[in-house]
Amino acid sequence: MSVGALVLSVAGPMLENPRSRAGRLMQRWREAVGPEVARHCEPDRLGREGVLTIRVDSPVWTHQLLHMKREILERLARFFPEVAIRDLRFRHGELRGAVAPAPPPPVLPPNLPEERIRAASLAGVVQDPGVRTALTRLLLAALARCRAPSRH
Repeated sequence: MSVGALVLSVAGPMLENPRSRAGRLMQRWREAVGPEVARHCEPDRLGREGVLTIRVDSPVWTHQLLHMKREILERLARFFPEVAIRDLRFRHGELRGAVAPAPPPPVLPPNLPEERIRAASLAGVVQDPGVRTALTRLLLAALARCRAPSRH
């Protein structure tokens, strides 16, 4: 793997959406499992070994989710291919309401010509073309984010 490809693999997700994998999982949970299931459970913790612990609001729903485990794993794999979830664990507990409808990602304004020149100039000192391209993309995204309207 070239250095440029490595940089893009690490930085690429930040270019499109600067949130963590766990954050994306929380944001898109309702969409991934469906609104009925999401009303009764929420992701609680994603362990390093790929085990997702899900907090469930009732024993009845825990039982139901055990029967749906394979289907849920398949849906999560489709929605979050970058997150290697290999198993699900269910635990009863009060939902914290951490799973809210995800706000749309910010729409970044197009880069200005002077931003393109600045990014090319800053990245131009990098010898490797792949790394230079990745760095240029990161700089352009950062410059556009500086001008994006605040979402308060």
